[in-house]
Amino acid sequence: MYFISRTNLLKVVDSLRESFVAVIPFVILTSLLILITTLLSLSQSDIHLGNLQQLGAKISQFFSFILLISISYHLSRSFKEDAIVAMLLSIACFISVSFTVFGQQKDSLLFSSGNAQILSIVCPIVSVLVLCSCSNILKTQHNFTGMANQVGRTVNYIVPFIVSFCFSNLLLISTIKLASSFLNGVSTFIFIESADLFLFLRSIVVHLTWFLGIHGSTLFDTLFGTTLLNVDVFAHLTYRSFYETFGFFGGAGSGLSLIIAILLYSKDGHARRIAIAALPFVIFNINEVLIFGLPIILNRYLLTPFVLAPLISTAVAYAFLSLGFVEFSGQISPWITPIFINAFIVTDGSTLAIALQAACLFITTAIYVPFVKKYSSIQSSSEQLRKLERNLDIQTSLITQQGFQFNKAQKAIMQSHDELESIISMLSKNHLTVHYQPKMNIITQHCNHVEALLRVEHDDGKVTGPYFLDHIEQAGLALIVDKWVCQRVKEDIEYWKTLNHFPKVSVNLHPDTLQDNDTIIEICNLLAGFNVEIEIIERAFVGNEQALENINYLKSHGFKIALDDFGTGFSSLHSLCTVPIDTVKIDKTIVDMIHQEKGFFLNNNITTLCSELKFECVAEGVESIEQLDLVRKTGAKYVQGWLFSKALTSKQVVNFIQNSPDLMINLQGINTHHLAPSKLKKTVVTSYT
Repeated sequence: MYFISRTNLLKVVDSLRESFVAVIPFVILTSLLILITTLLSLSQSDIHLGNLQQLGAKISQFFSFILLISISYHLSRSFKEDAIVAMLLSIACFISVSFTVFGQQKDSLLFSSGNAQILSIVCPIVSVLVLCSCSNILKTQHNFTGMANQVGRTVNYIVPFIVSFCFSNLLLISTIKLASSFLNGVSTFIFIESADLFLFLRSIVVHLTWFLGIHGSTLFDTLFGTTLLNVDVFAHLTYRSFYETFGFFGGAGSGLSLIIAILLYSKDGHARRIAIAALPFVIFNINEVLIFGLPIILNRYLLTPFVLAPLISTAVAYAFLSLGFVEFSGQISPWITPIFINAFIVTDGSTLAIALQAACLFITTAIYVPFVKKYSSIQSSSEQLRKLERNLDIQTSLITQQGFQFNKAQKAIMQSHDELESIISMLSKNHLTVHYQPKMNIITQHCNHVEALLRVEHDDGKVTGPYFLDHIEQAGLALIVDKWVCQRVKEDIEYWKTLNHFPKVSVNLHPDTLQDNDTIIEICNLLAGFNVEIEIIERAFVGNEQALENINYLKSHGFKIALDDFGTGFSSLHSLCTVPIDTVKIDKTIVDMIHQEKGFFLNNNITTLCSELKFECVAEGVESIEQLDLVRKTGAKYVQGWLFSKALTSKQVVNFIQNSPDLMINLQGINTHHLAPSKLKKTVVTSYT
C-alpha cells in the first residue's frame, strides 16, 4: 500500500506532534475552567456555578473533535492533499464509526470519552492515508472550464472521497471490533484472575496512552471499567485514592517531579517557560498544559521517565504501606488536592504518609533528572541555531524549521548535538568572516575579479578555512550562512565603491540554498544592481527542477552563473547545453594533471570547448610557474590560485588590484629552472599579500 513506508510513518509522527501543539490554547482554556469551577465548588462559595460549570463541560466535551480537525489538517499538509477535503473525510468517518460501533451513546461522538479520543486520532490518520492512496489512483484531472480552481479541485476529489470513506469505515470498524474482543478477554482476566495486577497495569497503560496523546485514565476506565477503582487496596483506602495520593504527583507522569527537574537542571528556555506556565495547574494535578506544551507526546527522550517515575512511586508507596505503619481515615480528598494536603486528609494528619510522599517526590524527580539534562542539551542546540541567526543578523525565521530542512537539523542535532553546539557557539562569537581569492586575467595581466570565501578568525589571530561546513550542511544551516555571506559581500562592494574600485565578485551558493525560493529571492533583492557572479556545483541542480528554476531566476535578474569544480563529481556535458552558464571553472584536480600528456590534453580540450560555447574559462588552483605557463598554452584567460595570492581581506583586495600588473611582470621574470614550485609559491605569496 502507498502509506506503508518509513517515510510516511515519519510524516505521520511529525504531523501528530504539530497537531497536539496546535491545540495548546484550547487545552489551557479547558484546564483553567476546570480548575476555577472545581476550586469554587470546594470552597462552598455562595457563587452560582451552574452556568460556569456547564460552559466548562461543554467546551471540554469538544476536545476530541478539535483534535480530530487539527490532526486531519496537519496530515493533509504533510501529504499534500486538499485540507478541506481531508477534514471533511475525517469528520464523516468519525461520525460514521461512532454511531456504527457505539450506537446512540451520548459520549461516543463529541464527548471526551476514551472511545472518542481514540477515534479522534485514529480516524484522521487512516482516512487521510487512504485518501492519498485513492487520490493517486482515482482522482480525475479535468479542468472543468468556467469553474474556479478550488471548485475544480474539489470536483476531482469526489470519487476518491467516496471510495476512501467506504474503505476507511470498513478498516476502522473491523479493527475496533477485533480490538474490543481482545480487550474484553484482558479485562476479564484482570478483574477475575489478578486484581493485584490491576494496580500496576493501570499505571503503565495510562502513561503509555498519554504518550500517544490520549487521556490515559479516561481510556483505561472506558476499556476496563471503574469497578476496581472503588475497591479498597488497604483498609479505608481505595485504589482511586491510592493513585491520586501516592501514585503520581501533579498529574500523569508525576508532572510535579518533571517540573522540579526542569527548573533545577534544564537550560532550555522553552522548557522552562512551559514548566512555569504549567506549574499552577500541575499543583492541582492538571497536567495537560505540560504534556501538550513541552511536549511529552511522542517525545522519545521523556517516554522512559514519564512511564517509570509513577510506576516506581506506586511500587515504593505500595511496599511501604503494606507494612501497616500508616492508617487511613476513610475520608476522600478531591482529585485536584495538592500533594501533602491530600495525604494529610486521607490519614488524619499522619507525618509518615507525608514523609512517604516527600520521599517518592524526591525519587521521581531523580528519575527525571538525567533525561531532562539530555533533552535540555538537545533543545539548547536548537536555541543555539536561533542564537546564530540573531548573531549573523539574519532577521527571517530559521529555514531549518520548515520542510526537509527541519528534519535535517533535528537529525544532526540528535546525532552529534555536542559537536554542532560547539561549532555554532564558536561562530556566534563573531569569528566568521569573508575573504576574497583573486582571479587573474593573464591576457590583460590585471585583476578585477575576486571570489568570496568563508573564513574563521580564531582568538589567536589565525585564519582558517570553514572546517565546519559538513556539520553546518547536515544541520540545514547552509542557507543562513549563504545569506550572511551575501550581506558581507554587499557591504564590501559598497566599501570598494567609495575607493573607486568595482571588481566583479563571485559568490558560492550551497545546493540547499538553490532549492529554496524565498532565500533566492532575498539574495536577488540584496545584491540587485551589483556586479556579482553566482557559483554553483553540478550536484545542486542535477535532477532538481526547483534548483534549475531558481538558477534561471538568478540569470533573469542579471547575475552571471559560473559552474564550479568542473571535471569532477557530476560533471556532465549535457549541463553545458541546458543550464544558463556563463563561466566554467576547471577543478584544481584537473589542473594538477596539466604537466602530464593526458592531463594537458584534457585541460586544452576543456578550454577549447568552453571557447567554442562562448563560456569564460577559469583554471583553479594554479600554484607554480610551470602550471601557469601550461595553462596559458591551453588558451585559458582567467587563472586562480595561490601562485598569485591567498584569500585576502576586503582592504587587502584594493592593494592587490592596484599592484596586479607588477605581480605579472615579476612572475614572468622568475627563472623557473632555479626554483622549486613550493619555493616559487612561497616567494610570490609573501611578496604580494
